[in-house]
Amino acid sequence: MNPTFYFVLASTLVLVTNTYGAVLDTDGDIIFRGSYYVLPVVRGRGGGLTLGGRGGELCPYDIVQESSELDEGIPVKFSNWRPRVAFVPESQDLNIKTDVEATICFQSTYWRVGEFDEERQQYFVVAGLQDDSPNSFFQIEKSGDDAYKFVFCPRTGDSGRQCRNVGIFVDEIGVRRLALRSEPFLVMFKKANVTEISSETMGEVESYVDIVQESSEVDEGIPVKFSNWRPRVAFVPDSQDLNIEMDVEVTICIQSTYWRVGEFDEERKEYFVVAGRQDSPKSFFQIEKSGDDYKFVFCPPACDSGRPRCRNVGIFVDEIGVRRLALSSEPFLVMFKKANVTEISSKTM
Repeated sequence: MNPTFYFVLASTLVLVTNTYGAVLDTDGDIIFRGSYYVLPVVRGRGGGLTLGGRGGELCPYDIVQESSELDEGIPVKFSNWRPRVAFVPESQDLNIKTDVEATICFQSTYWRVGEFDEERQQYFVVAGLQDDSPNSFFQIEKSGDDAYKFVFCPRTGDSGRQCRNVGIFVDEIGVRRLALRSEPFLVMFKKANVTEISSETMGEVESYVDIVQESSEVDEGIPVKFSNWRPRVAFVPDSQDLNIEMDVEVTICIQSTYWRVGEFDEERKEYFVVAGRQDSPKSFFQIEKSGDDYKFVFCPPACDSGRPRCRNVGIFVDEIGVRRLALSSEPFLVMFKKANVTEISSKTM
């Protein structure tokens, strides 16, 4: 390369970065287009950022902080800053998107400031569409030597801009939510690689797909289908291993919807029934008669050729009131109502 031309390029880069200020990652490198974990500078108060519902509902998503500082959350990507520079600039309007390929909520994952929450008296940062409205633009500002903060700076008529910090609001069930606050949430940015991004997006989707009971008795939920029982009969038999699948034609989740017993939940001390692949003894259940009703039981193969130790599938009410199917001493008594094609189509969509 021509030395003079190289000197001009180098001088231009220094001039541009000095003019705007480049956001740096935890390695001290300039952030260009790519995916980065947003991690707290202050340790011991949670981990990285992820997506979460509000008030016990799965959807729509807010931007929330992981409860464990060991969990880095889901990376974000920055885009649409106005200065024509390749790097992410400080103190310039830009869009922030949680870098997840698929979610169960059928929605975009760009950050934006939501409507005022009257109950909690807060403006939360939520996931939604990226449009040209001021609500979907944020800025990254330097805060001290090693920290950054997000600010929201909408235009306020002739008076210019009035910026507000993005901080943390701890809600009534302990979830740490991003919201407009006086005290900023101080962060740093760690570059994510492709493998980490893939792992996080898959985990995020699966964490939301347990088998749960609708909160309203008026809502019949989603139908199920039974398959793969061993006796060669055309009907669904009592007390025989079989698979149960949620009969949903279209799902944005990157997973199957067969019932299976999940890994032991250390926090709640429960084995939950989750949605997943049909591929092991954990994905077989039985239907047993219980008086005039029925119940589901889980009967894994016994060791030493003994009789299997069956456990009832019951209901566990979690800390936010969601009624989850789990292995229990008390069974969840059920009956079965045939669904027609129209009902199935309506539920899946």
